[in-house]
Amino acid sequence: MLRFDSYVLLDSDYDKPLKSIGEGEIVITYGLNSKSTITVSSITEDEITLCVQREFKNINDKKVIPQEIPMSIKEKNSNISEILCEAALSLILERF
Repeated sequence: MLRFDSYVLLDSDYDKPLKSIGEGEIVITYGLNSKSTITVSSITEDEITLCVQREFKNINDKKVIPQEIPMSIKEKNSNISEILCEAALSLILERF
């Protein structure tokens, strides 16, 4: 779990659900779980396609809409969970 500003990022493959979410906190889940906010729709040796499955607002109050985003993988044994967490932060910060 990672807390950033009013956002809570949860790895849906490993983190347990939170018992209490603060008022106004935005929960974004990531992982290979089909119910995650951000997941992967395809994986090849050198590219993954991220899938944003639910709309949320970024830190600038702009909508991040459901979409697929191709990303190249630089390291062969990259940790998918870390990639998804970094992608979630990038979407929140409007860095994509």
